[in-house]
Amino acid sequence: MRVSALARRITAALPPAAERHGLATEYELFPQLEALSADYVAEALQQLGWRFESGQYLAGDDVMQACGILPRYRRLLTRLLDILAEEGVLARSAAGGWEVRRAPQPVNLRERWDALLARYPIAEGQLRLTGACGEQLAGVLTGAVDPLALLFPGGSLELAERLYRESPKAQVFNGLVQEAVAGAVAGHASGRLRVLEIGAGTGATTASVLPVLPAERTEYVFSDLSPAFLSRARERFAGYDFVDYRILDIERDPAAQGFSDERFDLVLAVNVLHATADLAQTLRHVRSLLAPGGLLLLVEGTGPERWIDITFGLTDGWWRFADTAVRPSYPLLLPARWSELLAEAGFAEVAVGPAEAEEHRQAILLARTAAQPANTRPSPLAGEGAPAWLILGDVSGVGERLGALLRASGQRCLLAPATEEDGALEEMIREAAREPEQ
Repeated sequence: MRVSALARRITAALPPAAERHGLATEYELFPQLEALSADYVAEALQQLGWRFESGQYLAGDDVMQACGILPRYRRLLTRLLDILAEEGVLARSAAGGWEVRRAPQPVNLRERWDALLARYPIAEGQLRLTGACGEQLAGVLTGAVDPLALLFPGGSLELAERLYRESPKAQVFNGLVQEAVAGAVAGHASGRLRVLEIGAGTGATTASVLPVLPAERTEYVFSDLSPAFLSRARERFAGYDFVDYRILDIERDPAAQGFSDERFDLVLAVNVLHATADLAQTLRHVRSLLAPGGLLLLVEGTGPERWIDITFGLTDGWWRFADTAVRPSYPLLLPARWSELLAEAGFAEVAVGPAEAEEHRQAILLARTAAQPANTRPSPLAGEGAPAWLILGDVSGVGERLGALLRASGQRCLLAPATEEDGALEEMIREAAREPEQ
């Protein structure tokens, strides 16, 4: 199935999923949660001794020194001050700092948090994480509190798992990923299906995807940097005997990590690639893991959300980006910029879903590698203008085996799977008619 068709499938699936999981209620909460997050920021700086005096000019370094904020949080502090500027407490100055416009309004944060939880129990995981981190923000900034102890209290993954599993937005987008994977599987030729999930973490995406995969012919690799996540996943998905669990650092060459012979038909990366230093390099590594014609399904946020800034934004990984020509000051990108990066990384087709991705502040990007990469073009033995074999696939897999034999002998060969849709067969015919590249 073409990536454009998968994107349309995602867009069509969004409205019923949003209604089923109460997404409108979470979106009703969103501006109130953003306001609460801004108040946590103001409260934290005041707890650290900062006084907002109207007309005062300040630079980030001034605040860091006066409040005892650790240098490691320099980027985070810039974002926190920008949040106060969005609220009208500060204003960005031409010199690059901020000017105090007004003092923050005093509020009872615990009372407001309690009221929001009572009104929006559907977003309990989101609210509990925001409250826990917001109340301890001052301690985190000065190094007195470990942010990981707030995100994973007592070393437990329960709070994070609950957020990724139960929040309306998480349920909707996990369902959309499931829909896209089901469509991709339906369009995949019969035979072995190899799937890799990068940064699988708590397994929320995994749980949505595994049920729609054909168990008898699927090989699924659940990968993450953390052995703790792998251990938890082994227990959780023990009923799926086609799942393997492996450490993978996508910022390093996959071949050096034992993935040299891996060629996956589908690679999933949900809210993980932004947490790498160099997106161009990361995407090249991802592409190296895909088979010809393989599909990358990438989910990423499209812009800042304050509650995320004061929760996951407390971790080093959120701010580890070094590609400032691509990401000058924030780790997330708009879908259009992701599409450009994917094309630059060598992906042949790119599409975005749902159509209202920016409105939902989350995008699903679909990118496919070329069916016949440049480095596997026919050898000169085939000769310029040599005929190309176009094989119409069959459900028994005979076409695939015949194609492999022809390619091994240096022949030009294209396989159209039996379930190919949306004009893909016509595209392959045009490809077969082209002159070989020299």
